[in-house]
Amino acid sequence: MSLDYLSIALNLGVLFRLVSTDSEHHRSAFEKAENFIKRASEKGGVEPTGKPISMNFFDRKRTIKNARVDIEIHRGKTFIPSDD
Repeated sequence: MSLDYLSIALNLGVLFRLVSTDSEHHRSAFEKAENFIKRASEKGGVEPTGKPISMNFFDRKRTIKNARVDIEIHRGKTFIPSDD
Protein backbone atom coordinates (compact mmCIF):
# COMPACT_ATOMS: atom_id res chain seq x y z
CA MET A 1 0.00 0.00 0.00
CA SER A 2 1.45 3.35 -1.02
CA LEU A 3 0.48 6.52 0.83
CA ASP A 4 0.77 9.89 -0.82
CA TYR A 5 1.11 13.17 1.09
CA LEU A 6 -2.58 14.02 0.88
CA SER A 7 -3.74 10.63 2.15
CA ILE A 8 -1.33 10.88 5.07
CA ALA A 9 -2.75 14.28 5.98
CA LEU A 10 -6.32 13.01 5.68
CA ASN A 11 -5.52 9.87 7.70
CA LEU A 12 -4.11 12.08 10.44
CA GLY A 13 -7.28 14.16 10.47
CA VAL A 14 -5.42 17.17 9.15
CA LEU A 15 -7.04 19.42 6.59
CA PHE A 16 -4.96 22.16 5.11
CA ARG A 17 -3.97 23.72 1.82
CA LEU A 18 -0.43 24.05 0.55
CA VAL A 19 0.45 26.25 -2.35
CA SER A 20 2.91 24.62 -4.72
CA THR A 21 5.89 26.57 -3.37
CA ASP A 22 5.13 25.55 0.22
CA SER A 23 4.70 21.87 -0.62
CA GLU A 24 8.44 21.52 -1.28
CA HIS A 25 9.18 22.81 2.23
CA HIS A 26 6.87 20.15 3.70
CA ARG A 27 8.01 17.22 1.54
CA SER A 28 10.72 15.97 3.90
CA ALA A 29 8.42 16.32 6.91
CA PHE A 30 5.70 14.27 5.22
CA GLU A 31 8.21 11.61 4.18
CA LYS A 32 9.43 11.28 7.77
CA ALA A 33 5.85 11.12 9.08
CA GLU A 34 4.99 8.51 6.45
CA ASN A 35 7.97 6.38 7.51
CA PHE A 36 6.88 6.61 11.16
CA ILE A 37 3.32 5.56 10.23
CA LYS A 38 4.56 2.62 8.12
CA ARG A 39 6.90 1.38 10.88
CA ALA A 40 4.16 1.75 13.49
CA SER A 41 1.72 -0.19 11.31
CA GLU A 42 4.26 -2.97 10.68
CA LYS A 43 4.59 -3.34 14.46
CA GLY A 44 0.83 -3.53 15.02
CA GLY A 45 0.13 0.15 15.70
CA VAL A 46 0.87 2.50 18.56
CA GLU A 47 -1.07 3.32 21.71
CA PRO A 48 -0.20 5.83 24.39
CA THR A 49 0.36 4.46 27.86
CA GLY A 50 -0.18 7.23 30.36
CA LYS A 51 0.66 10.50 28.67
CA PRO A 52 -0.11 11.33 25.00
CA ILE A 53 2.39 10.60 22.24
CA SER A 54 3.59 13.73 20.45
CA MET A 55 5.89 13.59 17.42
CA ASN A 56 7.25 16.41 15.24
CA PHE A 57 8.69 15.75 11.79
CA PHE A 58 10.66 18.39 9.90
CA ASP A 59 13.69 18.99 7.72
CA ARG A 60 16.57 20.29 9.82
CA LYS A 61 17.61 22.52 6.90
CA ARG A 62 14.17 24.08 6.53
CA THR A 63 13.92 27.79 5.86
CA ILE A 64 10.29 28.08 6.96
CA LYS A 65 9.99 27.47 10.70
CA ASN A 66 6.47 25.99 10.65
CA ALA A 67 7.18 23.62 7.73
CA ARG A 68 6.61 20.52 9.81
CA VAL A 69 4.14 17.71 10.43
CA ASP A 70 2.93 17.12 13.99
CA ILE A 71 1.34 13.86 15.13
CA GLU A 72 -0.38 13.64 18.50
CA ILE A 73 -2.06 10.51 19.84
CA HIS A 74 -4.03 11.10 23.02
CA ARG A 75 -5.77 7.76 23.45
CA GLY A 76 -6.63 4.61 21.62
CA LYS A 77 -4.59 2.47 19.28
CA THR A 78 -3.78 4.00 15.90
CA PHE A 79 -1.85 3.21 12.71
CA ILE A 80 -2.99 -0.38 12.97
CA PRO A 81 -2.35 -2.54 9.89
CA SER A 82 -5.17 -2.83 7.37
CA ASP A 83 -6.49 -6.19 6.19
CA ASP A 84 -6.03 -5.47 2.47
